[in-house]
Amino acid sequence: MSRDALMFLASEKARLVELWADVVTSGVNPRLLADPEFFSRQDLDGLYDSILDAFRRNQYRDLNQTFDRLVEEGYGLGLTYTDIKGLLFGMPEAAQRLADEEYAGRASYNLLSSGLRECRLSLKSVYCKRGSAAALRVLEDERRSLVARWEADLPTDVVSPHFGVISESEQQRLVEGTFEMYLKVLLGEDEEMVPDPRDAAQENTRLGAYLVRMVDFFQQRGFDLADVLKALSHIARLAEPLFFREYREDPVRYRQAVQALSEARDIVAVSFAGNYNDKLMRDYYNEVSIMLHRIKNKLTAVPTSLQTILPQEYDGVYMDGDTLTAQDAEYLVTYERLRTECLKSTLDFLQRFDESGGEGGRPARAAREGRRLPSPEEVRAELDALAGKYRLLRQFVAENQSQVANIKRKLDTEAVLRVDEFLHDALEGGELTTQLTKELQEVQNELYNREKPVWEEMDLREPLREAFEESKVDAKGKRITYTLDMPPEPVPIFAVRRQIKRPLAQVINNALKYTPDGGEVHVKLERDGGNATIVVKDTGIGIPIGEEDQVFALCARCSNAQEFNRDGSGTGLYNDRKTVRLHNGDMWVKSDGVGKGSVFYIQLPIHEAAAVTS
Repeated sequence: MSRDALMFLASEKARLVELWADVVTSGVNPRLLADPEFFSRQDLDGLYDSILDAFRRNQYRDLNQTFDRLVEEGYGLGLTYTDIKGLLFGMPEAAQRLADEEYAGRASYNLLSSGLRECRLSLKSVYCKRGSAAALRVLEDERRSLVARWEADLPTDVVSPHFGVISESEQQRLVEGTFEMYLKVLLGEDEEMVPDPRDAAQENTRLGAYLVRMVDFFQQRGFDLADVLKALSHIARLAEPLFFREYREDPVRYRQAVQALSEARDIVAVSFAGNYNDKLMRDYYNEVSIMLHRIKNKLTAVPTSLQTILPQEYDGVYMDGDTLTAQDAEYLVTYERLRTECLKSTLDFLQRFDESGGEGGRPARAAREGRRLPSPEEVRAELDALAGKYRLLRQFVAENQSQVANIKRKLDTEAVLRVDEFLHDALEGGELTTQLTKELQEVQNELYNREKPVWEEMDLREPLREAFEESKVDAKGKRITYTLDMPPEPVPIFAVRRQIKRPLAQVINNALKYTPDGGEVHVKLERDGGNATIVVKDTGIGIPIGEEDQVFALCARCSNAQEFNRDGSGTGLYNDRKTVRLHNGDMWVKSDGVGKGSVFYIQLPIHEAAAVTS
């Protein structure tokens, strides 16, 4: 036992006894200290000394006698074996709290914390084994039959038919791993450190590592939390008759066995439920964060582009942009008015001059019509007036040379293209933001009004045919050769009907959307052993080599898809593959490259209804 920890426990006894009492009252059972005749706060002093002595000598005989007496007397007060263990374990917990409050940040903290953890694990190991001996004996003797019955019950109504979607080997690993975890909890070894399944470089407790594997396994397959908890707890239902058979003549041992296994069940089930819900919410927040990040990126680009194309003042310096301003418009109106007056006056003058002279006998015709020809003085006066208007136009342009140059720059092809590009980006950003915001709202509504998924056995041909029929009009409008090939016999799967149709329809719609007019889209359902595979093959735009995984990434699209169709938030296929995986299936795509078409695959496990066992 760590010397630092023992010295800390000895020197801080008075404070720790008070903190221990609070831990017991608030976190274990307030009735433990409610009856002074059974156990008082003053009795904590003596128990504290007994625990500290056991730590020092690594010998628990005297503490065992005290513990057994408390258990026996506690039964008469309605206290459980778990309560008395909680009383003991509260002492190192109080010590850790005090260390966290006053020693965190000190050089000795890590060593002290490690020593206190060792104290807790020593207590836990001794008294978990002591209290679980009756349960452990039966579980170890009957392990083979218990595991076999547990596996047999999993995919039936006794637990849940949903377990029929996972393979027999997965069912076996689930049961054996959970059985082993129960033994570790009963032995008090669930807090031992092991490599973390998600990151081998990090450590986790045995229970924590087990929970990581179980949560990841079940969430990817869409299991309802209630069904999982029922499966994980099923050992208590199977073992109780065995306990009764073994200890029918010894009710105390029978009670100890049942209670120990019930406590282990609560530890496993409650820990799983907490981790399951925590990961569910973290995954949801991660998805929302990605979508918000894409919205932010689009919106951030707007003011940056606006700073380029709009006039602004920066550090006291006026900088003109690429767009025409109100001043530019006023200049253009004035310039256009002066120019129009010059052109109109010139045309009027030329028309009169043309009728007054030249060849063709126009002067004679003018004389016959009684019209007088303009005199040279009148012509000169009109020319002077016309020249005056041109002088005004030239003077206006000369006085506004910088404005002229600026407007020419703004009407330059590159400037116009920059403005055009910004407007398209702004439009795309607005549409994307609207679409992603709508999808976020839908997700929020689904969480708020969440309905329990109804899993049922169904014929996969039914939702596939519905999805195919719904897109016939689109195929006809683009003159696409559109075919469906399905086996004549039913293809049973276990699924949520309102969910499983979406990925089928999405893949078909995408195939039609990204296939040019006159192309081909072929939908086929195949059954191969224990799996059903939907194959959607098209002659469309294909996928650039190396971008296959990007098709299913959240808020991402292939480069050529964006060029072919600007619409799309990049969430459709991501959600579709997630739905397929929630059904214990998978979804992937193959393509030989741009312009060479694509083949999408959706694979789901065949579900054969399992016989119900008792």
